[in-house]
Amino acid sequence: CPRPSRTWDRWLWTLLVQSSLVGLSIVVLLRATSRLAGPGTAIFALWLMFSFSAENVYASTTTESPGLALGAVGLALLLDATRLGNQRLLFLGAPCLSMALNARSGAFFALPFLAAGVFFQSTPWRSKLSSTAVAIAGIASGFAAQSFLVAHFGGTASASHSNFSYTLYGLSVGGKGWGQVFADHPELFQGNLSDVQAARLIFDLAWTNIVTSPLLIVKALAGNLLRFLR
Repeated sequence: CPRPSRTWDRWLWTLLVQSSLVGLSIVVLLRATSRLAGPGTAIFALWLMFSFSAENVYASTTTESPGLALGAVGLALLLDATRLGNQRLLFLGAPCLSMALNARSGAFFALPFLAAGVFFQSTPWRSKLSSTAVAIAGIASGFAAQSFLVAHFGGTASASHSNFSYTLYGLSVGGKGWGQVFADHPELFQGNLSDVQAARLIFDLAWTNIVTSPLLIVKALAGNLLRFLR
């Protein structure tokens, strides 16, 4: 049979390397979960992460891979920080989670909830303030790292977080999902605009909706939070 092309070899190596990194990050999360909540919870976390990865991560080279890997490691560090009461682990975990969401933008509203959770979990007031400051600094460093990497590799700064525009629009109209903008504004996807230009317009539409009807996004976020807690 003919020898595979060099491009195909590179594609296979890319899939192998990123799958190995994602698998390693899931193992790190598995160990941290087991230490905090026991092997039963760890096995459930393993099943959840692996089933999602098998369907959405392993077979593609999109931003899900770095997003999931960084998110899993960040969550593992945060679980260990909770178990040990260690602010250094908190400072490492918060930027990992922030960089994960910068890599695969979407659930940015998890970040302020992380800071709020750290605040309410701490007992003495001094610990509340210092831990929350550490979490906020870590979250901010994730955005700083994103800006640096985009500038370093010659990327377009305005292209960052384009995926989040779809999520924000869906929330701004009452939580109808990230694909709602396709139904409401099909003119943006007729081929005349680049992805970056379309994302910028979607952001503008979302912010207009938020300013004119702020209760819609408040209800959507509250409903999503209740669904998550259940």
